[in-house]
Amino acid sequence: LIETHQKMPIIVACIEKVANLHRILMLCHDYDKIHCHNSNSNSSDGSIQNEHGQSMLSNAIVILPNITGDQKGQTLREFDNAIDHFHKVIIDPEKGSGDGHSHRYRPTLVYEEHAAEKISVMIEQCQSHSNHALPPFQPSIVGIDLHPDALTLHGDYATTSQNQTVSPALQKMRGADAIVFGYESTGIPETIADQLLNSWVQIPSRSSINVVAAMSIVLDALMAAGVGSCTNST
Repeated sequence: LIETHQKMPIIVACIEKVANLHRILMLCHDYDKIHCHNSNSNSSDGSIQNEHGQSMLSNAIVILPNITGDQKGQTLREFDNAIDHFHKVIIDPEKGSGDGHSHRYRPTLVYEEHAAEKISVMIEQCQSHSNHALPPFQPSIVGIDLHPDALTLHGDYATTSQNQTVSPALQKMRGADAIVFGYESTGIPETIADQLLNSWVQIPSRSSINVVAAMSIVLDALMAAGVGSCTNST
């Protein structure tokens, strides 16, 4: 039998550069292809999907810095064009163009000023899609950044098929509704941190690491703990 474990949290990334968007699109797409390819939640094209036909990319939010004037529309077009290019070069050759798959591989773009509201709405939507009616709850939103109260994600966590043992930082991320990665230059915006975040996780490093590397480390840890992946059970 195939056993699917905990759902993947919404992935939120604050990005200033289109180049980082390209890397994040490929990273999420690779995880969709590599993990859970034998799951009964897979689509015919091999991507990880929940029961509502969503992939990791469709559950991702990309936050852009606040911009005023004409440059605001131009920046959004640049990021939209990068996603279109990703579809043309990567998705369409794999899945075939024009078959209605594009929405499953398109993250949500939002400017910083509207990000807190968008994150809350997407979490509520995920909860409403649950098969079970849930009472009102306080969402768990984890920030990946340096912080006095941050738990440290060490590389010594372990998992077993019988009894999963994970570090406190990984346990916190496993139960998260959303995980937020900050800008490389300034970290997580204060508006988002103050309004939404209720816990923090930091990645130990002798030097700063970019948002794509941080996301890769976190996704590896989550997958190792069975989040958003599947195992063969007997």
